[in-house]
Amino acid sequence: MKKLLKVDDVAEITRLSSVTIYKWAEEGKIPSFRLGNRVRFDYEEIMQWIKEKKRERTKQPALPV
Repeated sequence: MKKLLKVDDVAEITRLSSVTIYKWAEEGKIPSFRLGNRVRFDYEEIMQWIKEKKRERTKQPALPV
């Protein structure tokens, strides 16, 4: 059975605000889906998304000093 997360759960995991999570979900920047009128997140998809974002960040060149 899949573990579903609420906005506040994802906000806590990512250390972002709930407002940001809602906005990113609406914009399709974070994997989410609607269950009725509620936004929900699949735990495994969120963890994979975080891993991908970490990889993207490590591939970026260092900022000039």
